[in-house]
Amino acid sequence: MLGLIGWGAAGLVCGCGQKKKPGEIVFWHEDASEKQMEVMRRQLVLFGQKHPDIVVQANAVQYRYLREKIQGALMSNSLPDVLALNSYWTREPKLRAQLARLDEGWIDEKMARELAADIRTHDLNRGRIKGGLFSLPLASAYGGLMCVYNVNVLERLGLDGMFQPKNWAEFTEFSREVVERANPGKTIEVAALDPFLVHGILLQIVLTHGAGGMAVSRDGKQARYLSAEMRRSLEAIDLYVNTVYKKFGGYSGLLQWRNNVGAGITTIVARFIHGKAAFCAMGTGLLNELVAPELAGCFRADLIPGLERRHGAIAAHALSCAMNRKSANPRAAWELLRYLTVDPAGNGEVSVKLLRPCPINAINTRPEYAVLGPLWRQAQAVMAEDMSFEVSSFSEFLAPLAEDVPFRRLRGDSLEAILTDMNTLVQRVLNETNQSS
Repeated sequence: MLGLIGWGAAGLVCGCGQKKKPGEIVFWHEDASEKQMEVMRRQLVLFGQKHPDIVVQANAVQYRYLREKIQGALMSNSLPDVLALNSYWTREPKLRAQLARLDEGWIDEKMARELAADIRTHDLNRGRIKGGLFSLPLASAYGGLMCVYNVNVLERLGLDGMFQPKNWAEFTEFSREVVERANPGKTIEVAALDPFLVHGILLQIVLTHGAGGMAVSRDGKQARYLSAEMRRSLEAIDLYVNTVYKKFGGYSGLLQWRNNVGAGITTIVARFIHGKAAFCAMGTGLLNELVAPELAGCFRADLIPGLERRHGAIAAHALSCAMNRKSANPRAAWELLRYLTVDPAGNGEVSVKLLRPCPINAINTRPEYAVLGPLWRQAQAVMAEDMSFEVSSFSEFLAPLAEDVPFRRLRGDSLEAILTDMNTLVQRVLNETNQSS
């Protein structure tokens, strides 16, 4: 028996509410890129071969709907046996409140300690709520933001590709020199950094936390986008654009470059790879985008040059999986969860194939990661310095507002007005989630 009888985004072969046979379990996970989905399919096939008595009904749910589906299942007591429960979701007030009302975590601490002896402590702790362990990690600091330098571009311009700016002011001056040397004409062919595109809002959150501030109050009830720290971070990013791209009209020059390279994440990373940008703020999960024989040694990963110092990024953003403590088939559910997270033969092999940071320490020393060259060691150092946030950045709501900042600044909108709109949006989300929980 293969052990895998259902697959697809539309729904399960058998619904969660139907009576399951012995050894039959339901698994909800994220619908991801084709490569990630293919690796997941292969992983579940191998699991079925290893456990022929366990049948997995796999349901791929689009990322934007999966969290809502989990929240609804918690309310109706219809959770699947195993599910993706990314640790940054549990920082959102509604889901966190739902989980906190449970008497204990879903995962037996003794079993987890025995199997997770080689798991990074901070990765394991992300799965805790009020001490209870609800999930185990798939990836280490998967969304941790780092600053990647295009060494080829910098050295071609006669600049030090290994230079490490100590703070945002030094990074701004370094970026200005890059843009002036790389663009002798009237348009920007090679940019430094677009602080508002893709990870722009995350970058602002990182700078805010580096200055000792919070984007949302620790109790998850009050938006703090009008705080002094948030104002200071947006002012620093605004000054960056007007200083670095001053020769080209500041925001208008940046938008012209953006139009030339496109706004999609794949396009931005591709243009970065091909020398159209000197710097890129990206998550550690995108390291595999920088892999090719001709790219060896072209890039360097480093900490974010914050307002006062260099520091890590958003540790709360990590991929995790959980099992339903009330599963009708707890042994089968535990076997799948273990395989997906703390088993070197399961998650370890998947992490190597995807070149993603693995929470199993020993896996990260595998020779397959050598294809990344020094970039892998540098990214590991960034992850070791990460910051564990109490709440997530609400980037899914704020990204459109962040990308629109250059247009608004050109229209004459003040930073105060922009922050007010961000604060209003986040506060509305907080109010809705707190009321519904």
